[in-house]
Amino acid sequence: MRLSITKSFKHTLFAALAFNPALAPVQADNASGTMERASSSGTSLSPLGTWVWKCCRGAHSGTFTIQNQDSEGRFTGRFGNGPSDGQTAIQGRIRGNRIEFTRSSPAWSGGKQQWSADLEVRSGRLHTRNGRWSGYSHSPGADDFEASLTRPEGPGATTSPMVGRWRWECCRGGHSGTFTIQELHPDGAVRGIFGSSPDDGASPFEGTYRSGVLSFTRHVTVNGRAFTQQWTARVINDSDGNPRTTDGRWSGFASTPGNNDFAARKLVP
Repeated sequence: MRLSITKSFKHTLFAALAFNPALAPVQADNASGTMERASSSGTSLSPLGTWVWKCCRGAHSGTFTIQNQDSEGRFTGRFGNGPSDGQTAIQGRIRGNRIEFTRSSPAWSGGKQQWSADLEVRSGRLHTRNGRWSGYSHSPGADDFEASLTRPEGPGATTSPMVGRWRWECCRGGHSGTFTIQELHPDGAVRGIFGSSPDDGASPFEGTYRSGVLSFTRHVTVNGRAFTQQWTARVINDSDGNPRTTDGRWSGFASTPGNNDFAARKLVP
């Protein structure tokens, strides 16, 4: 979100949120094995669906989707649509509680990135831990990686009308873009990511949707420093029954008095 108080600060924020060409496309190699990660109830969880990821001390984030997996744990999929995602295919493999994949792009002249992490179950969902990446454009000391399965697919997966892509605008129409609610838990916990433009920042958020009110905290990293914004609005249905917000406000990083309005509507697929 390219919101700022001064012109120079606006330029700094834009540059910080724009995608560094060093981090791009993906394809994967890995070891073999079926996905067998048990929760406390002993239920095996599928890795299929959309994952939200971040790396490099929060400097880059986005989504990837695991679309298919065979009996030996090999999978294929695609990184998402944000600047840090690169819109690239992935191939990988899961063995036990370990996920690994290799990311590559024709633009890298044969260069590749290797991503790997352990898998665990938290709150009934798959998450990574101890994640690292290496290879093309690797930066020592900024090679951390984490991801969580936020929108499961396949048998048993359910989707709330709130889950999906939303169009937003704020600041009397001065800024606009998209965000995606990727996860809505039964207790109302929400997770997602802002979209793919410089104003969006491809930045993660988490919050709640309870009693008809959507509230979330958005995380923004500028020049290695972490900032937050708080967004809240009531959610109602439009004349076609699609969710939209009303009485929306935001505060926090880069906010200014009298310029903190916020409105969003769910985009119809």
